[in-house]
Amino acid sequence: MVCICRYLSQYDVLYSFYTPENPQLRLHHAINDYYKKLKLDGITNNEFNYFSKLFCDSKTPLRPESLILSNGQIYYLIQHYSDRIDSNIIKSIFNNLKSLKLIDCLSRDLFLFAYSYKSLTQLNYLCITIRCSDQTIIGKLSLNIII
Repeated sequence: MVCICRYLSQYDVLYSFYTPENPQLRLHHAINDYYKKLKLDGITNNEFNYFSKLFCDSKTPLRPESLILSNGQIYYLIQHYSDRIDSNIIKSIFNNLKSLKLIDCLSRDLFLFAYSYKSLTQLNYLCITIRCSDQTIIGKLSLNIII
């Protein structure tokens, strides 16, 4: 099972095998890392809509422990999530995060962190890589937070 998942995107794995209403199922348990450790980058509009549905599910919402937003699409993803998803749901997503990485982001993308840092109560690791608009990396902040 795990060997098959290596050849699929995170979206494809979750779309095919994610069954939060029956977490005791072997397939659901086998893809644990795919719904606990999300990496959102380069996703299509259909994939975005699917992830939005998972985050907003009233019975069994998707609440990852690790979230990675990478490359130049961070602003786009943040803007779409904040426009389409209720702010209380966004805060509840951040409540569970133990690890947050913003990779290759613009300085304007830091408003995600500024907006939700009070909700990051479980956070143990934070990594932010900032770049200029000309693709030059201007700084990297990496923190291990010991509680």
